[in-house]
Parts: sequence; C-alpha cells; structure tokens
Amino acid sequence: MATASINESSFAAFHSDLNPYVDLKRATCENGHRAVNVLILHKRFPNDTVRSVRGPSMLMYVPFTQAVNLVTLYVRAPESGQRPSGISLFKNVKNVTLNGVGYVQPTQTYALTDADWTHGIATLQLKPGTFKNVQSVTVFVSDNDGREDVTALTNLMFLGSTVGPSTLKKKCTT
Repeated sequence: MATASINESSFAAFHSDLNPYVDLKRATCENGHRAVNVLILHKRFPNDTVRSVRGPSMLMYVPFTQAVNLVTLYVRAPESGQRPSGISLFKNVKNVTLNGVGYVQPTQTYALTDADWTHGIATLQLKPGTFKNVQSVTVFVSDNDGREDVTALTNLMFLGSTVGPSTLKKKCTT
C-alpha cells in the first residue's frame, strides 16, 4: 500500500532503505536528461526530476556496493500524465540498452494504473524470494500514463536487507 510520503515509519518490519548501498559512481540512466543519482539521492535533492529525452522510455542501471535482498521498490513521480505505466525489473543484468531490452527476459514486470498511485507514489511489491542476493537492478520504464513523449520520475527507493558483512567491491579485489 502506498503512503503519502516515503519515510522510515512506512517501512515493513526488518527491512530498511537500501539506497545508501547504491553504487552511485556506476549507476546510469539511458534516455534521461539527468543522472539516475538524482532519483537515489532524493533526500538531498527533493525537488529534482529526471525526465526522458526522446520518447517515454528510460533505462536505469542501479548497482549495489553490497549484495542485497529486495522486497519493495517505491517509485515517486509527478502527479501528471508523465508517470510510468509500464515498468520491468531485471535482476543482475549488465550491459542492456534501450535498443536491446526487448531481447532480455525481465525478472518482473508491472502494468501500473491510476489505482497503483497514491500521492505520486507507486509501491511495487517484488515476488518473494526472486530478488535475493541482488548485485544490481535494471529498471526499464516502457511508457507513461498519459501516452506523452516525456516520462518523469522524482525518486526510486529500494527496500530490503543486506546480505552478509562484506561488500561486492571487496569481493572483487581479493
């Protein structure tokens, strides 16, 4: 269930905000006028929005610094016809592009309607057990609810738990 604001009191028991574990240096956004970092750093830049540039689709690669188990993705967008209506998530898929996304099987897909949005927030519950030991998530926005040329997002918040005490960077260097 969506809430009016994304804050720690709305989190499910035993799950936390995983955005501090996003590797912002490697995160990318294809067909967005700004870096995906703005969406992850929403608390620092609450009025910033990432808008698609050429058509409504956007592709965001979100790597983590540590393996995580994801349970929920909060998506925040302006109250307009520019909210995402089609979202596909890809677990641990690297190097996918907007041109090639149709050739990769998504891990989970959402068709969002007006009923899924409350105060500009859509709460995407992930399939139980499907998003365990996640090193990265690719978020593909295929369309928006107004069939406009521009899709807009103001925040992505990942909810879940970390896996173990070590980081992926440390694992890669040893």
